Amino acid sequence: MRHYNEHPKMRGWRFAMVASDLGTSIVEGVVQVLRIPAEWTAPMPRGITWWPGHFAQSLWSDPAEAEGEPIYRFHCESELVRGRGQTSLVGRLSHAMTRSTTSAVVYDETADLYKLHFAVCATDVSYEWLRRLVLAAIVIQAHDVIASAPRLAEEFEVDIAKSGHPKNGERTDLDQVLRGLPEFIQPAGKKPSRWLEAESEWVEARNRMRHAGAHAVTDSQTYVRAEFEQEGSPLRIEIRADKPHATLGSGLSLHLVLPVLMSGRERSRLAVKFNRLERTEWTACHDFGSWCLEGPDLCFHAFIPNVAYAKGMLADLGRDLALRGAWATEHLRSLQ
Repeated sequence: MRHYNEHPKMRGWRFAMVASDLGTSIVEGVVQVLRIPAEWTAPMPRGITWWPGHFAQSLWSDPAEAEGEPIYRFHCESELVRGRGQTSLVGRLSHAMTRSTTSAVVYDETADLYKLHFAVCATDVSYEWLRRLVLAAIVIQAHDVIASAPRLAEEFEVDIAKSGHPKNGERTDLDQVLRGLPEFIQPAGKKPSRWLEAESEWVEARNRMRHAGAHAVTDSQTYVRAEFEQEGSPLRIEIRADKPHATLGSGLSLHLVLPVLMSGRERSRLAVKFNRLERTEWTACHDFGSWCLEGPDLCFHAFIPNVAYAKGMLADLGRDLALRGAWATEHLRSLQ
């Protein structure tokens, strides 16, 4: 597996994206660049399901239009643990989700499955900076399943979500995709954050947030902070490049705090509900990260690794946090 930027098939993927349906081309490009083996894949509508190990990961896209412009929502979702009917586990997991990086924990009540999920909204313009982040997030999600499922199964007395290919059965080895974390993502994280001292990007992020109605400030080097006025306590946003992740190293930390006057159980249910709604609703946001609980507050956490850096990403992610906060606030009003 070569570095994402240097893979010779990347050029073919870029051409395919421009030449045909962007949504399905993203799926095809992921399969090519990550060299996903055909013997461990199965077709699904507008995508594939494949087995990086003992669990299934699905990649698919949804088409739509925004103001007449074609836009595609690309999803990546991995099976994590089976709940044994324990819907109460939803609340307990909302605390564990503070460790989320690029994926959220969602609960499929019909299948009694907890899954990891992320999604991006791609256009012919945005896919240029998104593709590196998509590839990294796929690798991180698969690694998170391998690392987290045994711990969650033991801690919460549930079952690891093992499954097998419809023809080839259960996979007993781990795909080479899992090497992407120790070979590329973590070494890149040992260097200083790519966003440090990117002055123009921090200023643009601040300006985007101000345009959205926030009071926003930045030091033009390491952080941007914003507050949005609302009834009661203000909604707070912070993006930092000087807070490394314990596993991924340097990168970009995103944090949204939404104070709510609810009991702990109600906040837990709301965090999981927001994750589920973001999976199914068109929120106009890139769906990286997870809603969770942090003390008395409802929060959203995400972490973007160094290897995914692209110019212009910071301002778009800042805009996404502002949109996400407005979306969540509207849902809270509907509950009152």
